[in-house]
Amino acid sequence: MRIFSFLTFESILVLGLSYFCSAAHFNHGVASGDPFPDSIVLWTRVTTGEDSPVAVKWEISRTADFSSVVNGGEFLTGPERDYTVKVIAGGLTPDTIYHYRFSLNDDDVSSPVGQTKTLPVGKTEEVRLAVFACSVITVGDFDAFAKAVEIGGYDAMIHTGDYIYEYGPEYDNPEYKQPDSVFEPPNELKSLSDYRLRYAQYHREPSLQAARASAPFIVIWDDHEVADSAYKDGSSAHDEEVLGISWAKRRANAMQAYYEWQPIRVPPSGNLIDGYRSFDFGDLISLHMLETRHVALDKPLSVPGKNDIQAVIAALLNPADRRDTIDRLQPFGLVEQSIPDDLANNEQSLESFGINVLLPILLAEVLEVAYTDPDRHILGEKQLDWLQDKMNESSAPWQVLGHQRLIQENKVPAAAAPLVTIAYDLTEQELFDFSIPFFVALGKRQSGVELTDLEQSYFVDQVPAALEGLEDWNGYAVERDAMLSSVPDGKKLVSLVGNTHNSFASPLRKISDNALAGIEFGAPGVSSSGYERFGSADAFEVLISGYNPDLAFVDLEYKGFVDVSFTHESVEARYIFKTGSDDDPVWEIQPLNSIDGLSLTRGIAFNDENVDTDNDGLFDWQEFGLGTDPENSDTDSDGYSDRIEALNKGLGFDPTSEDSAEILANLYTAKQLQALALGAPVLKRDPESGNFILKVKLKKAVKDEAWRNLPASDGNLRVSDDGSIEFEFSSPDNAALIRLEAGPALIEDDDGN
Repeated sequence: MRIFSFLTFESILVLGLSYFCSAAHFNHGVASGDPFPDSIVLWTRVTTGEDSPVAVKWEISRTADFSSVVNGGEFLTGPERDYTVKVIAGGLTPDTIYHYRFSLNDDDVSSPVGQTKTLPVGKTEEVRLAVFACSVITVGDFDAFAKAVEIGGYDAMIHTGDYIYEYGPEYDNPEYKQPDSVFEPPNELKSLSDYRLRYAQYHREPSLQAARASAPFIVIWDDHEVADSAYKDGSSAHDEEVLGISWAKRRANAMQAYYEWQPIRVPPSGNLIDGYRSFDFGDLISLHMLETRHVALDKPLSVPGKNDIQAVIAALLNPADRRDTIDRLQPFGLVEQSIPDDLANNEQSLESFGINVLLPILLAEVLEVAYTDPDRHILGEKQLDWLQDKMNESSAPWQVLGHQRLIQENKVPAAAAPLVTIAYDLTEQELFDFSIPFFVALGKRQSGVELTDLEQSYFVDQVPAALEGLEDWNGYAVERDAMLSSVPDGKKLVSLVGNTHNSFASPLRKISDNALAGIEFGAPGVSSSGYERFGSADAFEVLISGYNPDLAFVDLEYKGFVDVSFTHESVEARYIFKTGSDDDPVWEIQPLNSIDGLSLTRGIAFNDENVDTDNDGLFDWQEFGLGTDPENSDTDSDGYSDRIEALNKGLGFDPTSEDSAEILANLYTAKQLQALALGAPVLKRDPESGNFILKVKLKKAVKDEAWRNLPASDGNLRVSDDGSIEFEFSSPDNAALIRLEAGPALIEDDDGN
């Protein structure tokens, strides 16, 4: 006799078609962006099975009921622009909230209603921004967007880049939280159609739709909107022979799709890569969105790794190359006496020499170029001049940069170079073991215990803590200091940045003279994984914060966004993280404040209460992400609660639309075998008996567990040889639901045991 324990699983399954075609024609939501005092970009997309042009009506109103329409018109869209609609609504009043919508067929089909806001002019008391970065759709949820909608009241939402990812199925990320989620299309992006389909996939996400409809978006790309590690002349991840497309063509495809799907204005130059632009929020802040990839970025320097170490060791063992190699690396610390005599035949000696001696030397060689070469650019002369002019022209005390590259120069001991260079090649245990001496030195220093000479060197001889290499401003130090030096006297610089997938907040110092020049808030990823992928996020936090006394805050584990509020007196950034588990989420808020724009004060972290106003099992922030009413448990009044419909969106249900009758009317009526794949469960109909069979493939770890059905009485539950559970039942009436719940089950063998 076998007893099966509880399996935590809760799902309400309605028998319906998985991909029933929605009657709505605005399946990707609405958005607004690039606000000016008197105009704003409005966006939507029409879903249609036709190839002919579609006329779309648009309206913008001071009131949500559209009793005070101030502008409107008609826009003709078609396949040449992927049926996207983008209009610039003019004639608006500064610092005013507006509502907008689109419609088709003489208003028979209407879009969701969006809310937006124009920029203020003159005296402005406060500006609030939500800052997002780095969202991989297959890895985690987009709850950060939903939480921002619940909080609300933002003058604009900023996305600093990696809005989409171009990866194909070969993308191997250990942080997959959604193992059944796949990219659309299922290949690395290269064609215009590829990029369009990926944006379409992203914009079916209700949380992202809700955010884009709640406030104007101001966006700029990073690398993944085209290809990983992109720079002005190409990408280390682009192989023309393998992909069968030139870099220029691939980038043109990506940029066209970006401008089609984002509420962004076309640059005055007409060149789509010239995405840098500026927004003045009255007399309070000037927001300068920087382009740091395709306009001027020189190819990032490569951080040395194991292959580089092996190449140098091979040269040292070759009599013909030994002298030249020593001479080349001598300025960076390599001396003849440091090379072991048994390098050629002692594996342990070779490994120790490579990691502990050669790696810091090779990194120092690279850093010499990064710190001193005046011809290495991120912005380029033209964009840097533009930025300087904008800051000089601005009357605002706060000069804010929206961009992708960390400016702050966080460091670790030079002896810890493997932690920031070859970490990908080390196991979690190897990383932790290697870190122990540096933790010991920190503990001794904080306790007032005398340090050894080696431990003293940890706090003097340091290298950038740049796990991803030298793509950040550290790799372009001369231009970095020129940019920081260009801030006019009396104005304060705030950098809002993404890219790292983790959270960093720090004052900014010039590399040349160590003078303070501003502050920076590095936003966490919405879903993209960072240091936490190595499993020792807490340890890394201690290491990085301990060796960087300027660093006001670091979090290397949680995902979320940054809520930033400016007044004339100060700026406050609230890091808002989703912690806890998916079943029991907790939103933690970490505040930081600056008055002088040169230093940061860290406040006390606190938790934001999860509220479920209508007691339907969905928190209010989840309902904002779904577009449902947090005060009504059945928003669409179709008899099924918002939570039940949310759980079954894959079956075609929409908690915002009364569509249950339509879905139920299209049940499995065909006589031939029909199958519905839902990740783990598969629902099929036996053409002979007419019965339905629900088959659930259990995960390996829980194959010794079973499910029971409640409350259906005509079911036949069986366990398949392949570890699946099969539940057969006759066709229910149109309103029937089948509930599967975990429960203790007793399975008898053939002998009744």
